[in-house]
Amino acid sequence: MDIRTFRNKLAFLFCCAVSTTFAVPQGQNIEPASGDKEISLAGNIVATAIKGTTSFMTRPEMLKAEALIACSAAIYGLGRAAWNRLLLAWMERDFMQSDDVGIVNEPSKVHSWALDEFPTAGFILENRQAFVQNFTDSWVHLDVQQDSSQSWHKNVVHTIDRELTDLETSLKKVEGYVFFPSRVWDRVGINKSFVDSCKRSDLRQRDFHMNRLTYAQETLLDDAMQEQLVTKSKHWFCCCPNFGKASKLYWELKKRIQRLKAIKAVLGVDFNQPRR
Repeated sequence: MDIRTFRNKLAFLFCCAVSTTFAVPQGQNIEPASGDKEISLAGNIVATAIKGTTSFMTRPEMLKAEALIACSAAIYGLGRAAWNRLLLAWMERDFMQSDDVGIVNEPSKVHSWALDEFPTAGFILENRQAFVQNFTDSWVHLDVQQDSSQSWHKNVVHTIDRELTDLETSLKKVEGYVFFPSRVWDRVGINKSFVDSCKRSDLRQRDFHMNRLTYAQETLLDDAMQEQLVTKSKHWFCCCPNFGKASKLYWELKKRIQRLKAIKAVLGVDFNQPRR
């Protein structure tokens, strides 16, 4: 379902709950609590209300209506899931196009340049001199908006900032598919996957966000994440059937953002300072 907002999801769950909650056997007696008469009276009122509601909801015509609502909700949910998967495929295609190799055998974006030679942020930081030399030589081949009126360094920074903004925008579009129901209480989304992967790899979350991991540590964390980023039964139960596809795209976008920050750092710019 579309989980960028939770109204659709909650409506689906509510419809399913209505069709099942009241479809219980009749004739069950709720005994009032012994002791206080007021409690007993309240228990009788509640029991009568439940019995009346159950009797009404289990009438043949109501059962048909409930079945229709449940089927409609299921069809709607599956349809929305299929549509969301298509949207994710489009976003993934647009992102992966930036990795296409051009005539000069160089990718068109800075964040995807020389991925085989310098695959991660940690590797770039560990091989600063080699990266800067290769990047300087290849800069003229990159498909970027170069401004001859600006210095080379300022032009590179401008390009990196623009790509960071684009990737962060894409990341926000994918967020709705990988967090449920919120980041704070997320028990099935990518935040839980990241926390578990960091614990498994004996790494601190902050070190990843601050680009303080070595290449070996990054590889260890990435391997742990890849095992987590799959759609499991809990995601289906929480109406997140596209979690696996969305989370892999989210994780790749996040790694590219960290890689751009590392590139900006080795060029002599503090990437922790706010960008204008």
